[in-house]
Amino acid sequence: MSSNPGYPPNPLSIPLINSNLVPIRTFPRRPTTQDVKYRPGQFAILNNNPSTGSAGELWYLSYFSSGVPQWVQLAAGGVDLESFIPDSGTSPVVADASNQVTMAGGTNLNTVGGTNTLTFNLDDPFSVAAATITTLGSTTGNITTVNSTTVNATTFDTNVAAAAVTLAGTTLAADGTDTNINLTLTPKGTGFLTTTKAASGQWWQFIDGTDTFGYYNNAGTPEAAVTASIGSWCSDTTNGAIYVKNTGDATNTGWVELDSGTGDVVGPASATDNALARFDSTSGKLVQDSTVIVTDAGEMTNASQPAFSANLGTQADNVTGSGTAYTLGDTDVGVALTEIFDQNGDFAPGSAAGAIFTAPVTGKYNLYVYWIALGCTVATNFDTQIVTSNRGYPITFVKAAGSENESQALSVLADMDALDTSTSVLTVTGEAGDTVDIGNTSTVFMGNLAC
Repeated sequence: MSSNPGYPPNPLSIPLINSNLVPIRTFPRRPTTQDVKYRPGQFAILNNNPSTGSAGELWYLSYFSSGVPQWVQLAAGGVDLESFIPDSGTSPVVADASNQVTMAGGTNLNTVGGTNTLTFNLDDPFSVAAATITTLGSTTGNITTVNSTTVNATTFDTNVAAAAVTLAGTTLAADGTDTNINLTLTPKGTGFLTTTKAASGQWWQFIDGTDTFGYYNNAGTPEAAVTASIGSWCSDTTNGAIYVKNTGDATNTGWVELDSGTGDVVGPASATDNALARFDSTSGKLVQDSTVIVTDAGEMTNASQPAFSANLGTQADNVTGSGTAYTLGDTDVGVALTEIFDQNGDFAPGSAAGAIFTAPVTGKYNLYVYWIALGCTVATNFDTQIVTSNRGYPITFVKAAGSENESQALSVLADMDALDTSTSVLTVTGEAGDTVDIGNTSTVFMGNLAC
């Protein structure tokens, strides 16, 4: 009978004869493997001043293994196991005599309380097989594997931005019986993949069953510094260059810089739009800008191509007539020519030696002169000559004595070496003296580099 009428009897005071009820007992210390007199299902709570552990700790006797009691501490966020809930419904579950924990059937392994952390601290490799490994924590929820772990999961889902998947000493592999299985690492949104290690060297290795190659980095050229297989790549993180392993498997030589290796071309920092590129020196690897412009329609111009044109701005009076040779632009007896244009600056319009064109390079030059003789009375011969350093190109017109004004034109394609000069010489014969004038703007001297 109850000593308190109206209240049910205290279950802890009921005798255990013919009863499966296991009371909660107070312990002066944590349970040990020596506490063998209790039945599975026994709960033990530590008293106010335990010799080991802390007051209020709750322990549970799960089962006996070869006569040794298996005590498990139960505490939210406390030491050891928080809550181990397999699909079979048995809770908690501890290691057996072989230090193994087995969940028969089911698909889920859940942690409850604390920071939602499940840690396997094992000395030997272990295997996790699952379709999806997911963390559900609101702020952390890290997935961490330690030692040689094989994780056969199709998805790692950390579920939160602050979470992380850490595979330490782990092989992440697509395995199975299918011939082709993709392995995809997909960041979310603007996220990116990060590979971190403590020193420079190899970062990735690629194996296709026949060849093995990798991606490396080095502070400086990898030549004589980085050992790799043919086909490997290396970033020079000091100078910003990329190298490829061209020769020598498993050696540290045979690296070729991509931007200066054999056959590669290096250009200037900037260039003129539509300009033709020119080789710089004889290496075959360097190009430079040019003044040759080709438009999108195919028209070609060159602002440095030698070309000149000039006329006699003022009439040259009494410079020839009795056989005296007059050089156009001779400032001693006449006047200098007036430049219309002088592309590349190779023409001098006047001097004591006349107007002179100087060839800047060896080539073939178009040269042209036209002049008109004024004030003739009895002149009979009119000679025109374009004179270069290599030779002269003359023509002569002969007529009966008369007072008609005469004109002549001469065009030649002349071979000229670099720094050769060219002038135009006019001679009128038949007059008693030099009384013939050379007309002004209609008299011209011009030329250009043809090829």
